[in-house]
Amino acid sequence: VPCVFLTPWSRSVVEARRAVSGQGVQIHHANTMETARAILSTTGARVLLAEASFRDGNWEDALKLSMEFSRPVSVVVVTTAVDERFWITVMENGAYDLIPRPFASVEFARVVRNAHHHALVTPRTLRHGAVLL
Repeated sequence: VPCVFLTPWSRSVVEARRAVSGQGVQIHHANTMETARAILSTTGARVLLAEASFRDGNWEDALKLSMEFSRPVSVVVVTTAVDERFWITVMENGAYDLIPRPFASVEFARVVRNAHHHALVTPRTLRHGAVLL
């Protein structure tokens, strides 16, 4: 399962790759929105992991980026500061899920695989609770 991790910190990518090692998940690092856009375009990845905030945007910008593609792309927000309100806000605004740090290996891989499956089976017109033309 290919995915893109939009984060300015390469250490986060190393931790994520360690968490999914041997579980069939390939993580591509993007440190800017433009890089994420290019990697999503060239790899066909259906999962975009995004820090709650990053160098040139935040999780809401990542959601907007995911909508640029003709294929569904599930967004999973990554953060160290998790509270119920933020989790609900993220989910209500269209993210597939939220993964707290530090990463739990089995859970991290499960969320990425499920997000990938969700993107494969969800019609583009039904994503994010809105009809897209």
